[in-house]
Amino acid sequence: MSEEAGEQPTEQVENAEIVPPPTTLLTLPDVTLLHTLNFCDYLSLQSLRKTCKFFRALVDESLPDSKITDLSVIVQRRNVVLMLTTKTSPVHFISFHQRADGCYVGGDRVEKKLPDNSYYLDAFFIDLEILIRHCKSILEKFVVFMHDDQIGAEFCERFHLMMMEKPQLKTKCLHINGVDAAPVLSLLPHVDPEYLTFMNITGTAATPDFSGILALDHWQKVARVHLTRCVIPNVFQDIGHLEVFKTQLQTVMTATDIRLLKDMFLLPNTNLKEVGLCFDTRDNDEAMTAELGEIFVIDPEPVFVKSRTWYFKRAQKIVAVTIDVRDARLKICDNSNNIDSRVINME
Repeated sequence: MSEEAGEQPTEQVENAEIVPPPTTLLTLPDVTLLHTLNFCDYLSLQSLRKTCKFFRALVDESLPDSKITDLSVIVQRRNVVLMLTTKTSPVHFISFHQRADGCYVGGDRVEKKLPDNSYYLDAFFIDLEILIRHCKSILEKFVVFMHDDQIGAEFCERFHLMMMEKPQLKTKCLHINGVDAAPVLSLLPHVDPEYLTFMNITGTAATPDFSGILALDHWQKVARVHLTRCVIPNVFQDIGHLEVFKTQLQTVMTATDIRLLKDMFLLPNTNLKEVGLCFDTRDNDEAMTAELGEIFVIDPEPVFVKSRTWYFKRAQKIVAVTIDVRDARLKICDNSNNIDSRVINME
């Protein structure tokens, strides 16, 4: 009896079914794991990246297009919206909303209330700080829209404090909308000018003076600039290094301005390719003719056409100047590679 009893456990062990370990992401075959990752949205991938170095390296190597390309912030009273874009995913919206009963954070149709006494800007900057700290790539675009002056000032101050001990934000394009001069000058130093190629800044109805940006490295290194609802006195003297400059004039567009711009285009070492101006008032035609001197007109345009183009030539360079009276726009561009043969041969 004792021997039979002693042999029974051995038979049970031999006949027992071996239970495999539970399946986890770490035990999935590589092909299956990569296929699974392709169906994850941006937020899920970022949560996975934070798990460990293995998953961070796997996501970065296998899905390089999952990194953020565009980062946008919309600042409103009692509400801030953070928008994230990647090459492979649609825009993700994360809203930080202050309501009467507390602060709510929501995105992709999911919303949760934060603990009592939470402030929406506190919650926003906690997430933004984490996002910027882990963002190692160069953004295609960084956008800030201000819709409230008071909150906008608080936002800029807190952004400045947050970025003081961090590397400058790397982005190719910078859009700042609805700001006075002070917020612009507090935000720009935290953007790395070495990567910046396009800068689009819109002021407010008060048309603030943005002259301070001329002293920053960003102005000297950027290639394209669009300015709206702002003033920079004598700005035309500081655009020779740019490729494209567009602005909305708050003063009279004078014949002297046009001559200065035309002469800058004709310089052999200029980078200028296009200047676009919107204007409310301009000098009359007689003043234009007197200031611009000799011009060459390919074909006189019909009376009903409200625009006219003149061409100026120096050496091998040809510059086109177009004034559209109906739309109140001026365009000056280098037309050397796209021009009527009659202009090439003009004296």
